[in-house]
Amino acid sequence: MPITLEEDDSSCILHLQGELAISAALELKEDLLHALASQKPLYLKLAEVSEIDVTIMQLLWAATSEASRAGSPISVEGPVSEQIKAALNIAGLASSLEIQP
Repeated sequence: MPITLEEDDSSCILHLQGELAISAALELKEDLLHALASQKPLYLKLAEVSEIDVTIMQLLWAATSEASRAGSPISVEGPVSEQIKAALNIAGLASSLEIQP
């Protein structure tokens, strides 16, 4: 499974892995909505992501926008490959997710 959501009393951690494409969009959307509704800090783990398509980028953009409006930005926890950093930077998400280009 390319997406796993962990939740405890203080935060939500969304582990993403592999090639994330439109086939993972519905699951990601549901997990993002759940995490945002919890009003807990949300951390993304992207270390195992090898590819990310525009559909996933759009979902992440919408989630970061909503989280920012709610006053609880989404953060990336752990390493991110240079390829994924570059893709997120091109999409304008690197600064929203606090990823250095």
